Amino acid sequence: MRIILNEWNLVAQQARRTRDYFDRVERGEENQQFNGFLSHGEARDELSLLTREAAVRILAYLDVDDLARCAQVCRNWKMLTQSSMLWSKLDLHRTSDVLDDRLAMRFIQRARPYLQHLNLRKCSRIGRLTFLGISSCKNLQDLNLSECS
Repeated sequence: MRIILNEWNLVAQQARRTRDYFDRVERGEENQQFNGFLSHGEARDELSLLTREAAVRILAYLDVDDLARCAQVCRNWKMLTQSSMLWSKLDLHRTSDVLDDRLAMRFIQRARPYLQHLNLRKCSRIGRLTFLGISSCKNLQDLNLSECS
């Protein structure tokens, strides 16, 4: 029984160290260059080889759909796509055919502290819930609701 508890304790400590590491990376405190290989010999992608700042600048050219896809690639890409720099401008008009209150609120809640520009052009399926979410965006400077019905 003691062996099991010791092993469980080791696993819990490793999980805590891993979580702390990713928290530091997310806060930008871990600015080391990545080497090209993981400890298991597994190759890493080129985006992960860049500094955090360079990778985020590249991701800034993507729209919301592409950022959502990038977030699903791996843990490192997910952390990069959650950078506050990427969420100051939110252009949802390309998703207007599928954007409803629930989905709009997910984007708005994610971007709320950083959101300065919000484009909801042609988004006809949004309603009261979305506007309540928009009202809580204290840094919002520009809101486009043209062609909404």
